[in-house]
Amino acid sequence: MKLFINILFYTLLFSLVFTQTALSQDLKPKKAPNGYWYYEFLPKNYNKGNNPLLIFLHGGGEVGKNKSDLHKVKKHGPPREINNGHDMCFNVNGVEECFVVISPQTEITGWWKPEEFFPFLDFILSKYKIDESRVYLTGLSMGGYGSWWMAYNDKNKENYFAAIAPIAGRGNVEEACKVAKRNIPVWAFHGTKDKNVPVSGSRDMIEAIKTEGGNTRYTEFPDKGHNIWEEVKATPDLLDWLFAQEQDSLK
Repeated sequence: MKLFINILFYTLLFSLVFTQTALSQDLKPKKAPNGYWYYEFLPKNYNKGNNPLLIFLHGGGEVGKNKSDLHKVKKHGPPREINNGHDMCFNVNGVEECFVVISPQTEITGWWKPEEFFPFLDFILSKYKIDESRVYLTGLSMGGYGSWWMAYNDKNKENYFAAIAPIAGRGNVEEACKVAKRNIPVWAFHGTKDKNVPVSGSRDMIEAIKTEGGNTRYTEFPDKGHNIWEEVKATPDLLDWLFAQEQDSLK
């Protein structure tokens, strides 16, 4: 009996280790030419082509400068979900939709910089089977700032994004008119008790874009602080809204 229990224990242990290894392999570390290290995730139906692309920008606690630092990116957001076994496929209005997810890591010396990000994005679009009318950008904290910045930056004049979803970030309200002019749909999220990035960071950007006639949605989480990923993930209709956004000119 004792021998049987020992065999069963080690069988289960091996199974758990193997499963975790298999799950971790779904996030493949890659290096862009003269650019970021990043995690690549390709869904099960990737080879059919025309895949929607979700780009995730991490926060300030996950910066790094080489492959050995990249594991930090798994701490929050979509990379964490993938690392825990999520296949990034969702049923939206009776249709299965699966994301390609790209999660770059910016260096420890700075924030998300458009002069680095947009060449990286061009590389990703040239390398992978992506539907360029369905490129979505999101990020947490510093990545929320980055999501705003990339949307209104002059390097995005022709607009890459079908939609952006900044989380606990802040932008420059003087630039908000560019987001509206480029007709970039926005759904922003913030906790009312955020002590790292004031909730006004999202409120002010949303109001400025609305004033310019832009397409906005905004969700605040009462009494929540800076880390609101679980609340964002559970937001009803988020996926339906996201997948409904496409760039008509690129279809």
